[in-house]
Amino acid sequence: MVRINQPSSLPMCRYSLVCLLLTRAAIFKGWARISNVEFFRTGQEGWTERWDPRFSLAWVNTGPHVDKRPSYVNCSAFHDGYSTAIGLFGASDIAVLDNVVHRTIHDGKLHPGETLNKLC
Repeated sequence: MVRINQPSSLPMCRYSLVCLLLTRAAIFKGWARISNVEFFRTGQEGWTERWDPRFSLAWVNTGPHVDKRPSYVNCSAFHDGYSTAIGLFGASDIAVLDNVVHRTIHDGKLHPGETLNKLC
């Protein structure tokens, strides 16, 4: 198992983000395949906007997944986090399966109004 650990000397200032990036020359669509990862003391308190979630892990405006690059987070652990563990905003058909969320600030998983996401 891989461990992502926020050093205690830098409290509440790390998060992971998968997003859609637009530039003048190209569009980059983020994707992530995450399995057996421990997220320890991740996230950042103070989230206020959908475009800037400070969660341990968030998909933002990635739309539906592409068959060549499916996104998922499976069999991972999120604990002692400073914000919501997993967030899905403007993302669909993301598999979020068999994860453990313990002692996070706010919700374990947040997916407002999104459809087709597999959450267990």
